[in-house]
Amino acid sequence: MIPVAMLGTDKMQPLGSRFPDPRRAKVTTVFGEPMDFSNLMSRHGDHATMRRVTDEIMAAIQKISGQETADVYAADYKRALAEEKTAALKDQARDVVEATRDKGRAVTDAVSQQASNLGAKLQGRSHGGTDERGPKGSA
Repeated sequence: MIPVAMLGTDKMQPLGSRFPDPRRAKVTTVFGEPMDFSNLMSRHGDHATMRRVTDEIMAAIQKISGQETADVYAADYKRALAEEKTAALKDQARDVVEATRDKGRAVTDAVSQQASNLGAKLQGRSHGGTDERGPKGSA
């Protein structure tokens, strides 16, 4: 395995930019010393062995790139981001439910008020089939 570092990519395509711009910077590719993990082939698929190999490769890339190593694994970082996003979405959903419930109460109160007003008007009318125009059916 040969570790490879690409330097200048952060300047050529800064975070948030959609496309790389070769006028911003040059990208330099640096190759490290070959690494031999053939003695671990019998342990292929073993999580602890895979983690050890990954850590050694990342250390070699850090050495040739001069960059700092992160104190967190990408999988852990992605999991934490997903949990934060889930919590934010749950909070947002809770706010929507609360706002909808409040809006529903307001609509229910308005309908109840209108029904009460209509009921009061209907109580004032006679029940003999007449309205302000006279007996039912007269024009």
